[in-house]
Amino acid sequence: MTELPVFRCQGAPRDLGLDQGLAAQEEIQAEARRVRPEGWLPRHLFEARPGPRTTRLARDTWRYFPHLAERMTGLGRGARVGPSTLAALLSRTLEGGDGIGLAASSASTGTGALVGRSIRLGVENASPGLWVRHSAPEYDFPSVEVGLAWRVPALIGVNAQGLAVTVSAEAADAASLEGCGAPAALLAQDCLQRFDNVENAVEWVERRPAGGRFSILMADASGSAVGILVEGQKRTLLADAGGAVVGLGSQTERSTLEKACQSGGGLDLAAVARALAAASPGAALRVVADPAGRRLGVLQPGADVRWHSVEPASA
Repeated sequence: MTELPVFRCQGAPRDLGLDQGLAAQEEIQAEARRVRPEGWLPRHLFEARPGPRTTRLARDTWRYFPHLAERMTGLGRGARVGPSTLAALLSRTLEGGDGIGLAASSASTGTGALVGRSIRLGVENASPGLWVRHSAPEYDFPSVEVGLAWRVPALIGVNAQGLAVTVSAEAADAASLEGCGAPAALLAQDCLQRFDNVENAVEWVERRPAGGRFSILMADASGSAVGILVEGQKRTLLADAGGAVVGLGSQTERSTLEKACQSGGGLDLAAVARALAAASPGAALRVVADPAGRRLGVLQPGADVRWHSVEPASA
């Protein structure tokens, strides 16, 4: 994989989405074609016929995450892709299987806290579509993130206040979608936009509706790290393993990361990168967020880390 492309978006929610849709139109339309099994509506080349889960996801996203739904609207306009198609693409977050995350506190790293994530691209993501996104929401905190071109919620990011967040998932069951059909990955994006520390972000995640089976891992510039398991309307703080928290992923990935956390060798940047590589050997890349440095490091196999710092919002 070549170096990840970079784009910038700023302004009101629809403007953020519009910037993203225009920048990544080719990748988004290519992925839209991959949802063709749902069937195309004749009025729009890139509008999939919605299934029941997609319809409910779109409804609950507007109900509980209106600003992110507005951002999806802008994304669709910029990319010339219909809203049902974007909802179908977002629904893939409910399937999980795209990597695993780790949040290490300063007590574990010996320096500042770190958040890391492996990103594995399966058959459903044959067109990589991974971008570095600099987001500058109107009235909210700027951030730098890594995510997929056709999704609003990032896979991992860090904001200008030093809050780093990543999210991963296991396949959702019916019980985890009973109360809300909108994926909890949207909560992670909320935290990046709204909060400057772990404590306030945790409170938000604990009381906001969301669906699916997700782990949201966070760390801040003070050195704190925490993980929350979201199972539909149920919230559980994840156990700390040697000053670090491991998110959802396959059993092999979780076991490997938990052993690394408990090894006692310290989890500095190099150790986190090695642990993620061992846990997800087929991953396309690993990404590490440095809250104190307000920066995101992208590590591709066989390459040095490439840092992307949070940019201040332009006037």
